[in-house]
Amino acid sequence: MTCASKNLGLLSYASNILRDWAGFGVEENRLNLELLKNLLRSQEPENSLVLGAGAGRLVYDFHQTLSKGTTTNAADINFSIDFG
Repeated sequence: MTCASKNLGLLSYASNILRDWAGFGVEENRLNLELLKNLLRSQEPENSLVLGAGAGRLVYDFHQTLSKGTTTNAADINFSIDFG
């Protein structure tokens, strides 16, 4: 276990979870998703890897709207998730 991971627990992640999943970051997430849409234009990614995914809401929305039928992998210092 590294020094950084010793101090990270679920409670240290509470603000990310609340922002991403309890509705506090809805507008921020919407703007970031629009930015991703503009960057990708009409391209649909085949596979995606997202590092620093936080609690995963933007990654989830990205997968649901921009990369359906593909694989999206996400990781953060506290966890990793796979959509696909």
